Amino acid sequence: KGAKILIGGGATPMDMKTTATLYGAPETSMNYAVLTQLAQSYGLANFIEAGCVNAPLPDVQAGIEAAMSVLLTQLEGGNLVHDVGYLEGGKTGYLPFLVICNDIISMARYTGAGTRVTPETMSVGVIDDVGPGGNYLTHPHTAKHFREEIWEPHTFIRYMWDQWEVKGKKSCFDLAKNRVHDVLAQHQPAPLPDDVCVKMNEIISRRQSECED
Repeated sequence: KGAKILIGGGATPMDMKTTATLYGAPETSMNYAVLTQLAQSYGLANFIEAGCVNAPLPDVQAGIEAAMSVLLTQLEGGNLVHDVGYLEGGKTGYLPFLVICNDIISMARYTGAGTRVTPETMSVGVIDDVGPGGNYLTHPHTAKHFREEIWEPHTFIRYMWDQWEVKGKKSCFDLAKNRVHDVLAQHQPAPLPDDVCVKMNEIISRRQSECED
């Protein structure tokens, strides 16, 4: 009962050599794990950070720091996760890196969902049908499920070298920049429902009146 609240806290340590905020440090994720457990014990939602790094460029270091924090956040069970796509300790937000982090988040969510063990996923009958030395690629069961069973990234490269050269030798970063351009050019955000807009305007008007008083 009462107002819904979201608790959080700044859990990032400081680099004692530079005084920089250590977004990408393992201690940050460890501290947020403690905060998440405290919030869960209180029965409250919490605010934490992930996908934010100390690397000044979207390079290998940035990818490692982002992936570690996103995966650990997935395991911790945090509710509202902020600062995704931030570089150099939160000083810079960069859309292509945000797109790369989106793939990292998608991978973590897919992994966190676990392996489904059902008669359909185990498909013992298909194993009997194909038999030793057979070809599963031509079986209808494969055609039915392969799109949903294999995780597909937007920016990660899975070509062999020769294929990669034919495709233009684009890097993960190149693909991320292209996706940013596509999203900004084509995406049409859905408008808020009318009743939500009315409610928001009522709240704003009420607060303005309170401030004037």
